[in-house]
Amino acid sequence: MGHIEATATPDRDFLSQWAAQVPGPLIDLGCGPGHWTAFLQSLDPRRPVRGIDPVPEFIAHARHAYPGIDYSQGDLSSLGTPPAAGVVTWYSLIHLDPSLLASAFSTLLTR
Repeated sequence: MGHIEATATPDRDFLSQWAAQVPGPLIDLGCGPGHWTAFLQSLDPRRPVRGIDPVPEFIAHARHAYPGIDYSQGDLSSLGTPPAAGVVTWYSLIHLDPSLLASAFSTLLTR
C-alpha cells in the first residue's frame, strides 16, 4: 500500500510548504494507508497530526506501518474537536457526490 517514496516530489514539496504555514494541529481526512499523515508528522514531530479514513483496512495498515500516529476510522463528520489548524483532503473530496461538496467545504471551514 501507499509509500511516500512513490509520491511525486512536487506534491511533497507542496504539502511541506503548506504545513510550514499552518500554526497548529493537522488532520489528514481520507488518509488512506497513512503515508501522507506520516509525512506530515515527520515535518514536525511535536505537532499533533491525525489521520481519518472510512476504510477499516486502511486504518489497520496505517496503525501498523506508522505506529505512534493518531489514526481513526471515520469521515468528514468525525472531525470533532478540538478544531484543526489545517485539513488535508488529498484525493478524498473527489469521491464525494458533487451535490455534497458545498456542505463538505462548509464543514471544513469551521475547523
